[in-house]
Amino acid sequence: MKLAEVDGNKLMQIRNPWGRGEWNGDWSDKSSKWTTRNRNLLDWHEKKDDGIFWIDINDYVNEFDSIYVCRDFTDESLWKTIEINEGWHGSYAEGLPNAGNPKAKMEKSPQYGITVTKPCKAVVVLRLKDKKNMNAAKHYGYLNIQANGGNLIRAPNKSKTLGTIGPSNNVCAACEIEFNSKYSYPCTFTMIVSNMEHGKKGEGEYQVCVYLKDFDATHCKLN
Repeated sequence: MKLAEVDGNKLMQIRNPWGRGEWNGDWSDKSSKWTTRNRNLLDWHEKKDDGIFWIDINDYVNEFDSIYVCRDFTDESLWKTIEINEGWHGSYAEGLPNAGNPKAKMEKSPQYGITVTKPCKAVVVLRLKDKKNMNAAKHYGYLNIQANGGNLIRAPNKSKTLGTIGPSNNVCAACEIEFNSKYSYPCTFTMIVSNMEHGKKGEGEYQVCVYLKDFDATHCKLN
């Protein structure tokens, strides 16, 4: 919520989004580090457990190993959205070629053509709906977008890849891509959304959202 430097101490004010549960170390609500002077400088006088607390930046780095940056895609004047809600079932639960799934054919996994008519930037979000908990999904998901003329993706190709997500069992993951000016527009890009295991073990539901900045696009199922 805030950044401050007081008497050489670099502090961060953080709000727990759950509204309860706070840091109890140095610079916490009841910490002996607080003096009347620095409380007045930061206008910080409360001691209730409301989820809002101060912490030294060094303690923050030691205590937290991930930072989630939230973007607001609801402003339709800035972001246009493609939303896909499907799942891996039957022949679409093909999985990726790997040691545990050596016969998998990528072209059988769900694939979509994204047609863009001019250069723009985009954020692609993959959400896995079958969850073990709030952070982990039951299955691993993989997403890849290639500039291959709208043809089916049959193998990984780094030279044609614009963005990749996974393989990961994160409930929500994202990547940023750029449909830049080196392509001839309108241009169709191919997006594959695959699980990791073949058959019933790999069944699952997913959602893909493509947020395009200042521009719209269309999509279609390729297989």
